[in-house]
Order: sequence, then C-alpha cells, then structure tokens
Amino acid sequence: MCKCKLDYSALVYVNYGCWCGIGGAGEPIDGIDRCCMLHDKCYDAAIDKRECFDVPFEYIDDYSWNCVNKEPICRDDMNVCKSALCLCDKAVVDCWAQFAKPAFKRKCNRTKPSLQGILSRFLDSTDR
Repeated sequence: MCKCKLDYSALVYVNYGCWCGIGGAGEPIDGIDRCCMLHDKCYDAAIDKRECFDVPFEYIDDYSWNCVNKEPICRDDMNVCKSALCLCDKAVVDCWAQFAKPAFKRKCNRTKPSLQGILSRFLDSTDR
C-alpha cells in the first residue's frame, strides 16, 4: 500500500521511533511514530472487537486490495478480520502521507522489546 500511495516501500519505517516495527510502547517521538502507534492500536482494536483473534498467522496471511489512482482500496470480498487489518494498514499509509519520507530512522529514547522476547512472551501465554 505504501508503494501505491507514497511511491516507496514501508520498510523505511521499520525500527523508526518507539512504535514502528515490532513492539511499541511509550510516547511517540513524532508524527510518523504516532501513525505507527495508531496502527498498533487499530490492530489491537480488531482483536478487542473480536474481528480477529490474537494469532500470528492472521498478520502474515494476505488480504485483498487494489491501487486505484495512487489510492489503496480494500476489497469488499474479505472476511471481517482481513477487512479490519486492511483498513488499519490503509489508515497508517494515509497517516504517513501527511509527512515527508524520513531521511533517517529516528531512535526511540527507550529500549524496544526484541522479537525473541515478544515471541517468548506469546509462547508462554499460550501454555496456560
């Protein structure tokens, strides 16, 4: 979606600030980071509303969308979860569009959790 609307890959946002990439907490460092925080909260809301279940494959499995005149459009023929995730991803791209492409990755003023730490917490919670 990012390439459709902004003409560059969303990878420029990975590990940007406190919220972009895996994990997220604390105060966003700027508007771009706030977009990522809202994206995380959008995914959380999909789980809270029981549109999605908190299982990793839902976030890897692709949803359907089209690029029309540089605008990402989520297709209507998806299940509730895929539709919710698509709309969350569209919202973050629309949010990023308000800002210039970052020339460098601003760092968070705290330590972000590692992927290994996140996975171990997830696996521990599924053992109960």
